[in-house]
Amino acid sequence: MDLKEYITAAAELELGGEVFIPCSNRRQRKKTLTKVLNLADEYTTHVNFDVSFNIVGTFKDGRYWIRIERIPLDRAFFTKTQDGVKKVVADDPELRRMIKLMRADNLTEEEIKEHVRKYNS
Repeated sequence: MDLKEYITAAAELELGGEVFIPCSNRRQRKKTLTKVLNLADEYTTHVNFDVSFNIVGTFKDGRYWIRIERIPLDRAFFTKTQDGVKKVVADDPELRRMIKLMRADNLTEEEIKEHVRKYNS
């Protein structure tokens, strides 16, 4: 299975579902993690904007893995970089709550981005 297929498989999971990519060693995990992060960013930007992932390298059962977890969009926020829009996982529970409330109040993504920038400054 190639890396794009792992991303597609993770996107088709229910929220909270996980896909694990096996890696032979720590170095391979680091290289593969970078590729997976780039592919996931490309997927969520160009293919399916309504999907969000939490992607981390892990060590489990004596092996190196990359874990791709499908997460709800209210755990993600968007920032603008020089390269364009970038989706970032919001690990701050207060920020997640704020984003969820802003979406419930029907704020646009642009307005939410502005509030997140102010919150992070």
